Amino acid sequence: MRVRVEIQALRALAVMLVVVYHMEARLVPGGYVGVDVFYVISGFLITSHIAEGLQSSRGFRITDFYVRRARRLLPAALTVLAVVGLVTVFALPQAMWNTIGRQLLASTFYVQNWLLAFASLNYLAGATAASPLEHFWSLSVEEQFYLVWPVLLMAAAWYGRRTGQLRRMLAASVAVVVVVSFAYSVWITSANPTWAFFITPTRMWELGLGGLLGLTIPELRAAPNALRIALSWLGYFGILASALLLNATTMFPGYIAAVPVLSTALVITAGDVPGRLSTSWLAGLRPVQFVGDISYSIYLWHWPLIALTPVLLLGPGSTLPAPLRPLPVLAAVLLAWLSKKWIEDPFRRPPKSRVETRRARTSARPLLAGIGALALVVVAIGSVIYTTSQTKIDRALASLSAFDHGPRDCAGAAALVPACAGHSPPGIHPDPIIAANDIGGQDCQQEYELASVIRCDFGITAGARAEVAVLGDSHASQWLPAIRLLAEQRGWHVRTYLKGACPYAEGIGFATCQQFDANVQAILDRDPVDIAFTSARSGFGYGSDATHQQAVDGFARAWRDLMAHGTHVVAIADTPQPYNAGIFDPAGRVEASGSFSYPLARGLGASDALGDAARKVGATLLDMNAGLCSAGTCPAVIGGVLVYADYTHITATYIRTLAPSLGEALDKTTSSQQP
Repeated sequence: MRVRVEIQALRALAVMLVVVYHMEARLVPGGYVGVDVFYVISGFLITSHIAEGLQSSRGFRITDFYVRRARRLLPAALTVLAVVGLVTVFALPQAMWNTIGRQLLASTFYVQNWLLAFASLNYLAGATAASPLEHFWSLSVEEQFYLVWPVLLMAAAWYGRRTGQLRRMLAASVAVVVVVSFAYSVWITSANPTWAFFITPTRMWELGLGGLLGLTIPELRAAPNALRIALSWLGYFGILASALLLNATTMFPGYIAAVPVLSTALVITAGDVPGRLSTSWLAGLRPVQFVGDISYSIYLWHWPLIALTPVLLLGPGSTLPAPLRPLPVLAAVLLAWLSKKWIEDPFRRPPKSRVETRRARTSARPLLAGIGALALVVVAIGSVIYTTSQTKIDRALASLSAFDHGPRDCAGAAALVPACAGHSPPGIHPDPIIAANDIGGQDCQQEYELASVIRCDFGITAGARAEVAVLGDSHASQWLPAIRLLAEQRGWHVRTYLKGACPYAEGIGFATCQQFDANVQAILDRDPVDIAFTSARSGFGYGSDATHQQAVDGFARAWRDLMAHGTHVVAIADTPQPYNAGIFDPAGRVEASGSFSYPLARGLGASDALGDAARKVGATLLDMNAGLCSAGTCPAVIGGVLVYADYTHITATYIRTLAPSLGEALDKTTSSQQP
């Protein structure tokens, strides 16, 4: 199939949208739609190729198809995986090894999308993600498509030949896939967008729509040139509008994905149309065609470079200064050109005759053996990384368990007492390699996309001295380990109503957050509690357009409703966050340097909506930050305990050491109201 100007231009646009999104998401908040553009192109080209073989006298050989796909895709992809694996072994902190090891294996077998779906990782968070291999999720979807698509079309062709309607049967089978997949995508996106974003069934309709174009393009190309020119401009406009207007909060893919998908279909339908007003002059520019030609390699290299360059140059948890952020992208273009020239092209050149085809089939055996050997090398590296990391994780968990059940004198926050100076326990607990899993209350939080209420119960279930609720987002749930200890000591019954990125307030936050809070409010109206602990991450989750005053008013309205039922509202001031100080991987930095610290003033959020709301309605405000920072400085390790689980949450281990201080602060400020 000849090189098509409009296809190369679409590839160039798609890859640059993805790259810029990963480099600086604010520039193109919906740049992830570049992946959808790629899907339509792949569906179009692959279906056209298979259909041509099925309808020709030469026939279609499925083994030839898979060999061509292997020659085209695997050498470059496996090279990138091998490089990332070696960089991990020799240069990255072991806190990253477990994730990268698993993803190396998943990417090699092209099931990365399912790994991320089950992990509920939010790919839309852009470049803050730690793993350099997350982008292989989209390649995994394509590979799974390549596995099933030829079989489907061959089955449809077999039935079509029996009925004398081969082409119509091919189109009908593809249309069924498109309709069913699109309907499922719309439904599951509304129920669980994170899951829907990654899984293959929600994306098959995008590839299938491209396939329908491949089967019907001769008829569509019969349209007048003026109409085709208009369709081409409309298609490019739709893709760019999607990239600029969609963002990380958009329920995607769902029905809204039809905009970039149909826009891509319009450009392909229009084709390379001559004329002064045509898009062809822009699409045919040499730089555009060059980027389109190396787009696959750019996609492979860009994300590892964006994710790893700050770690390698500045250390774990670092970000590149704004002027330097284009450097990984420029390096990706250079590596992509070299990869295209020396890895892709030598393997992908197709045979030009029947004799060359037979020779290619014979030479495919050593070629495939070489690709298989490289895959085994990647699997070996990934297995070593994962098993080494898992062994260390198991040891770290055993060490943490022994620490939790051992003497706690001068451990964690207790070390801030003058009498404990120089008497902190040895080591760091939890080990940085397991820090990310040491956050309180994560199992009791509702998912970001859902509004139904889930509840956990702790403490005394019968004859409790007080009914206690914990309300809010993950910055409220991180206090659960301390509140559970107080519940055991004071005879409380604790129930939780928590949702990620969702403060307990009225009229602020994203749609499912507001619905969740309304559901919780209805429950507490029917079954009020004596004490309600709440907190929220400052400056986050209040709603994308909520001002400071709107946040204060939202908290105040929700708390007044609780107080009207006699509930004592206790707001815990937000904790300082390494994120605000430009530190994105505190555990990795501790692993590399033993510890670090940052100024309290930089760690606190700019907005103190919680404090202002507490003062407005007369709720109790507890500021526990004296147990996290001293003399205006916040260390990452205090009393042998790692303070930060990630760039914004406190470890459950450290929070437990704050339980005595939390109880004392509560008693001092609420002695007249304490049950």
